[in-house]
Amino acid sequence: MLRLKKSSFTIHPPQTGDLREVMRLAWRTTDRLYPYVFFEELAKQQPSYFRVVNDTETNQVLGFIIAARQPGTQNNLLILTVEPELVGQGLRRALLADIQRQLAIEGERHFTVEVPADDQSALAFYRREGFDIVGAEPALDTGEDRLLLSKNLDPITTT
Repeated sequence: MLRLKKSSFTIHPPQTGDLREVMRLAWRTTDRLYPYVFFEELAKQQPSYFRVVNDTETNQVLGFIIAARQPGTQNNLLILTVEPELVGQGLRRALLADIQRQLAIEGERHFTVEVPADDQSALAFYRREGFDIVGAEPALDTGEDRLLLSKNLDPITTT
């Protein structure tokens, strides 16, 4: 199993050179085949809500997070994934904290995530990170019921 030191990774907005690795990681770890242009457009339009974690020595993409922030709607987590062999080493937690900090700096007070109702691992992770179950959505097209979790963000003042 690959082990990382906390100081051996950096979190930053995606660079053009990261996007193919991000796409490939998404293909391996999520249930959707996102096209390259999806990541390219998000990197251009909302770089503050698209963060990548890289190994500082190799510059390899180890994971990424994408949140959606649209005026008048909830701030939703779209994708959070890391290399499967690195789960449990704090990368997901670091990516999630980075996005929450960015939202809080911009004055946002809530952050939501949807998880499959039967994904006990994801549910446990978000509960440990301070998210509470606030609702459920029945499956419409995927055949998979989903739980809606929300977290209140602590205000951050910039002086």
